[in-house]
Amino acid sequence: FTFIVAGDNRPNGKTSKQPKMLSRILMDAQRFNPTFFLWCGDTISGHTADGPTLKKQDHVFKTIASKAKRPVFNAPGNHEMDIVSNPAPKTTVEMPDAQMIEFYLKYMRPKPARKHAYGAFSYGNSRFISMSTEEVAPPFVARSEGRLVASGLKLDPGYVTQEQIEKL
Repeated sequence: FTFIVAGDNRPNGKTSKQPKMLSRILMDAQRFNPTFFLWCGDTISGHTADGPTLKKQDHVFKTIASKAKRPVFNAPGNHEMDIVSNPAPKTTVEMPDAQMIEFYLKYMRPKPARKHAYGAFSYGNSRFISMSTEEVAPPFVARSEGRLVASGLKLDPGYVTQEQIEKL
């Protein structure tokens, strides 16, 4: 069987408008007759705790993704899970946020809703595992300070719970 892996198509800024490349990828991929798509997150611009905005962004992505005529399984990325704090140059921090995770589970997970942003499925003799590296770390966990990217945004180093590691 054939499957296609893609992702990081997020809209620019807080808009819901997807880049034209998303439709091109999904349409061009039809010639390979894929069984399904694995999407690697960043389907929305996110970075806001405004539920209606997130829901609209996700709806636009899913409307375009439906043109794939195949299942699209999304693993959440930092834009689905993180909020941006201290919006000032060189001090802006992107980090996982419990409310963003709730919004993801409410608006973006396939129905029936699941209690985790990660999961797995089997197809044929293969197992596909989706992990979330953007979970909220407990305050007592020692972590890297993250890194500063060219835009001046400081990225959180991510966190994976022990529960996910055990399931993996």
